[in-house]
Amino acid sequence: MPGHMLLAQCPCGFSQSVRPGSYEFGQENVIVYDPNKTDLMTIDRGEAEDKGLSVISNPYLQYVNRPMADPEVQELGQEPTFRCPKCHKKAMRFEFAGFWD
Repeated sequence: MPGHMLLAQCPCGFSQSVRPGSYEFGQENVIVYDPNKTDLMTIDRGEAEDKGLSVISNPYLQYVNRPMADPEVQELGQEPTFRCPKCHKKAMRFEFAGFWD
């Protein structure tokens, strides 16, 4: 299982699925704000760094001991929040949606 499927959601209505993780030859997909900071994307880390995009570390790995890591035990309000690209408030949360390979 090289990666995680996550759903970014904000109370303002923003919703976007992203798929961070590793793939062929040691490359890594990361979550980034697009150049206008109005959306989220998943792209190769090298490309993100070349373009100077703001990277969000994989929330699943970053908070693996937090409730968001186990959808069966998830408690509202326990997950970290991130800046939403739509409303720009720090209210967006990531939900675990599965693994990809």
